[in-house]
Amino acid sequence: MAVLVRIRPADDYKVEFGSYLKAIIAAGVLTDDTLKTPYGTRCLALDGHECHSLAERTIDDWLHQAGIPHEREPLYPHHPKYNPNDRMRADWLVRDTFVEYLGLVGVLNYDEKTMTKQLIAREAGIRLICIKAADLESSERLQELFEPLL
Repeated sequence: MAVLVRIRPADDYKVEFGSYLKAIIAAGVLTDDTLKTPYGTRCLALDGHECHSLAERTIDDWLHQAGIPHEREPLYPHHPKYNPNDRMRADWLVRDTFVEYLGLVGVLNYDEKTMTKQLIAREAGIRLICIKAADLESSERLQELFEPLL
């Protein structure tokens, strides 16, 4: 019980380090600065952005190294049926374009959510770039996908 009294609340670590992941990396808890989860490997990109998978880190690092300003996890606009609580997020915002990495293609729940995001983007007039695992095989393919934004 005495140990628990000395442990700070989780929100304190988020305030000080930016996130739980950044706190445990700073503490040296993770041997390779990654945290394996059932859905991917949480890690940091070169620019400090948190990524939910190594593939997301590859994309974020490519954007960073290409000098393309980007932000992580922008909110999709409100939609009364498909995003009534305004919680749905894209993976990145690059200028006026949402970018999604489709890392769990074939998982029914995930595919349905992807279709919902595509519908919201279409109705809101938001350009959406969807990146698949095969697109990560060459930096030329990423260059091609992001060409309209350069």
